[in-house]
Amino acid sequence: MAINFPSTTGEPTDGSLTHTAAGVTWAWDGDSWSAQGINLAYTLPTASTTTKGGIKVGNNLSISNGTLAATSSVNDLTDLSDVTVSGTPTTGFVLKYDGSTWAPAADDTGTTITAIDDIGDVAITTPQANQVLSYDGANWVNSSTSGTYLQGRTTAQASTGVILDGAASNIQLTASRSYALLKIQTSHAAWVTLYTNIPSRSADSTRNETTDPLPGTGVIAEIITSDGAVQNITPGTIGWNDDSTPSTNLYAKVVNKSGSSVNITVTVHYVQIEA
Repeated sequence: MAINFPSTTGEPTDGSLTHTAAGVTWAWDGDSWSAQGINLAYTLPTASTTTKGGIKVGNNLSISNGTLAATSSVNDLTDLSDVTVSGTPTTGFVLKYDGSTWAPAADDTGTTITAIDDIGDVAITTPQANQVLSYDGANWVNSSTSGTYLQGRTTAQASTGVILDGAASNIQLTASRSYALLKIQTSHAAWVTLYTNIPSRSADSTRNETTDPLPGTGVIAEIITSDGAVQNITPGTIGWNDDSTPSTNLYAKVVNKSGSSVNITVTVHYVQIEA
């Protein structure tokens, strides 16, 4: 606001020359006009979006010589409202959220895996070569392979015990439920017949060696050796067990043709083709 003061030329300088403007009386002291009766203490209004003014100094703030300073009310973790510390924290603990507050707890360092059964759902018991892991409904466990893997050649063997020349003996070898028959070997001269099951062997017991077995009667193969030898089965043939519950039993009949009482050992060479 501009104030139009009167001329002071030749006027007294003792303050007797006055001028009133906008309700304020001013006095001339020979150098300047001074407001009369003014209280210099003034309180600014609280500032708002529509009013210019000052601000209130709240908690943890102070003003000294025009400098605003702040002090913190947080001196340790427990001063935070959502942190709860009970007792003395243990070295290495971390803050973990329990759903409502942060609290000290042991750090999760994870699991060190040095062997396969360190994994929670793996249970290993005396592992053997060529075993695999299979799921038993609760854990992965080691077990013998039951997959469709190629098999190597192997043998099955059984002996008659001492039998008279010309006598027959029924023997049982442990082979496979199904197999490719490669060779039949005898320790002495013999007539050897292999069967799918015991009833087939029983039904064939009266057939002589010069009569061929009929198709479908359960005879897998037969050989006659004059001195005990290895007989190759060519062309190769497929043998199989025909028990009501398939097993690895291989049934055979052995007739002694050695000329004396002997113990005849029969060895069957085969490749497993059924698990």
